[in-house]
Amino acid sequence: MTGGPYTQRSTTFPETACLSDGQHTFTIDDSYGDGICCKHGKGAWSIVLADSGLEIGSGREFENPFEGTDHTHTFMLGVPPPTPPPPPPTPPGSCTDVSVTILTDNYPRETTWSVKDAGGNNVMKGGPYSQSSQTFAETACLEVGQYAFIIDDSYGDGICCQQGQGKWSIALADSCFELESGGSFNFKDELTFEVPENLGGSQCFRLDLLTDTFPGETTWEVASANTGAVYVQGGPYNASSKAYTETVALPVGDCYEFKIYDSWGDGICCREGNGGAEISLNGAVIGSAGAFGREWTSNKFGDACVAINFSQ
Repeated sequence: MTGGPYTQRSTTFPETACLSDGQHTFTIDDSYGDGICCKHGKGAWSIVLADSGLEIGSGREFENPFEGTDHTHTFMLGVPPPTPPPPPPTPPGSCTDVSVTILTDNYPRETTWSVKDAGGNNVMKGGPYSQSSQTFAETACLEVGQYAFIIDDSYGDGICCQQGQGKWSIALADSCFELESGGSFNFKDELTFEVPENLGGSQCFRLDLLTDTFPGETTWEVASANTGAVYVQGGPYNASSKAYTETVALPVGDCYEFKIYDSWGDGICCREGNGGAEISLNGAVIGSAGAFGREWTSNKFGDACVAINFSQ
């Protein structure tokens, strides 16, 4: 292909030809040596594939006293353009185990509930139930974000406190962190809760307690072994020979002790019933007690407890 010289200024002149595959060189020459832009007009050149409109070369200025009066551009035909790198993979959505726990009242068949995501889709649900005064738990892995919890009582008296001591709670299963809880409502209780992105460090403490014949004598506490500050406490209780479960998210960075007390001084086993207490941290059992006098203290536990080794 060739073209020029031209007789009309500031005018576009196209030329088209069918070129074979391979390497080609385009040369443009300005006899005066100042190119076609930009001292004397705004000239420009371009090479375009006619079928696709893909531009494979263009230019304006090519004045260079050290290279002469022409400019060259090499291009390839028949060679596909390089494939752009694939986009980085989308990281999988992280999720957190969330537990919904229901303690039923005296009429468990009246109770149903659901958890909906931001789009209104059910991601968890439960009920109706068949056993009164029993604890039922459902766990699902939910992504970070907001959710709606809806609990219904078909009779309209909730699950506490007219017909039993029912309760519902929403907690992060791994950390024991309670997001919301309740029980006293009429036909429906509805609220929004959020699964957070980062809770910070916590340790999951659990107490499984079975009361004896005199539950009003029993109290307990978890306190810092370093400062004596009480983090959580419970009791006295009003139901004999009944199982209770308590879960608490304890902050990292401290050492703890659990103490259980019996005000009469005969423990919770085995003279007046067969009560007992078992404690665990992050699923590992720390200790258990039942037959004690007025007080029982556990071994120290927590991530900041210092082990002391005695040697001769």
